[in-house]
Amino acid sequence: MSIQIIHDDYSCAAFVAKCARRSNRGISDLQCRILEAMEHPEFDITEITRHISVDIFNSIEMSAQEAAWYLLREPMAKSSIATVYIPTVHPAERQRIRKTLSALNAMDDDYSDICKENWFDKYEKRPAYLGKVTFAQFVAKYCKNNKGEYIERKEAKVIRYRNYEMVEHFNDYRREMVLLHIPFRSEDKDILADNKFVQLFEDNKDVISERRKDFESSPDIHNTLELCGKMCRDETENEEEPLRSDDQAPFEAFSYQQLLSELRPDDNASHEKLCAKLRENPIDTEQFHQLMRSANQEQKELLMHLMYHLQTLDRSPFQFF
Repeated sequence: MSIQIIHDDYSCAAFVAKCARRSNRGISDLQCRILEAMEHPEFDITEITRHISVDIFNSIEMSAQEAAWYLLREPMAKSSIATVYIPTVHPAERQRIRKTLSALNAMDDDYSDICKENWFDKYEKRPAYLGKVTFAQFVAKYCKNNKGEYIERKEAKVIRYRNYEMVEHFNDYRREMVLLHIPFRSEDKDILADNKFVQLFEDNKDVISERRKDFESSPDIHNTLELCGKMCRDETENEEEPLRSDDQAPFEAFSYQQLLSELRPDDNASHEKLCAKLRENPIDTEQFHQLMRSANQEQKELLMHLMYHLQTLDRSPFQFF
């Protein structure tokens, strides 16, 4: 509570305005402290983030219950099962995190590895007793203890990955399955070199199918393979089909002369293709071409759409766009 002695009307108005602008002044002070932390020459990104978080934390108002929750270091959210993402995209498309500035300064000048270790680096450097463990099993079920040794987790993590579609990205799908479920020591040499993943996938289909069951709810591999083969056969059959008839040709192929020849005066009322009566005074071809050249794109699309419906057996309604 703030108690002030009011001497005159102006002091009362100034006090009220000061109280009203108190929150804005706090935000301005916070912005100044954030800028000072970001421009500090001795702070790296970690120190800057820590100082900014402290300044923001000190600038907000909270209830006693929320303050007690923070002081007790209680988590804001809890999850029953942890998840981890594996970037199974091509190595050229993966994003890496650069090492800290202190770590880069401690490196030799001829050392070119400036990125932190990711799951692929850890898996390729795994000890010999984990040689038969697949990449998916390693990420989901193993972690390092305080002694730096890999031990099995009490509760496995849920893995997530790119999950390529077999039909649309068949090669990437096979590479991804081999990467996750076939042990390797070097991704470049054992999987990517000379497209070795193609033969590895063909030789280990049953093994991959069995190992996927540990990480996916119901991977129906056999039905997926049959569907892929059926689609490939359908594409081959469609390539051998004859061209469409005139009734099925796209409306862009019809000319004005063809439209006039189809509209005969003797069967205006009974012709199955017509939905309107023939005009008695049609324009000539030259005038039609001149009008079409003067029309804009939307008008041309509408005219061709109408000609298409007049020329074909399409019973769908007219669409004006």
